[in-house]
Amino acid sequence: MNDNDIIELFFQRNQDGLLEAQRKYGAYCQSVARNILGSEEDSQECLNDLWLRAWNAIPPQRPKLLKAWFAKVIRNLAINRREAAAAQKRQADQFALSLEELDGCIPDPRTTEERTYVRELSGALNAFLETEQPLDRKIFVSRYFYCESTARTAEKLGLTEGQVKVRLHRCRERLRNYLRSREYYM
Repeated sequence: MNDNDIIELFFQRNQDGLLEAQRKYGAYCQSVARNILGSEEDSQECLNDLWLRAWNAIPPQRPKLLKAWFAKVIRNLAINRREAAAAQKRQADQFALSLEELDGCIPDPRTTEERTYVRELSGALNAFLETEQPLDRKIFVSRYFYCESTARTAEKLGLTEGQVKVRLHRCRERLRNYLRSREYYM
């Protein structure tokens, strides 16, 4: 079943859309979560959260690229779960706990200028990736968006791990120069 048909089933509130999405993208999404979390159990929980989030978000959202939409959502869920696990380890401190309770009441501490900078930097990163060769772009996204190991990326793309590491190093150098030329200082 193609993505548009799956989305239409979601819009009709037909649970077959959810089943088709799970069948088509479940293993892929779980792999993304597992790469970030390193735990089968945690990645399965993120996958369950993904399906609930998809059911609640589609409609009104109508993703143009369903696979990419799922990847973005599962990646964010996995990162949040990883951060929550790290925070839980530090929660013995009552001061930190009391501040955490106020999180929902206090506005974002970043200034408008900081939020604008982050948005512009994100745009610059996307513009940089558009200038890269397709293979280098795939390697970069595999490593830094999907958090895959260099060994897994090499295997997936039919390269040696050394080739992947060298290409990543050179790509980071080009990115550093690209950002410096646009006055994004590090």
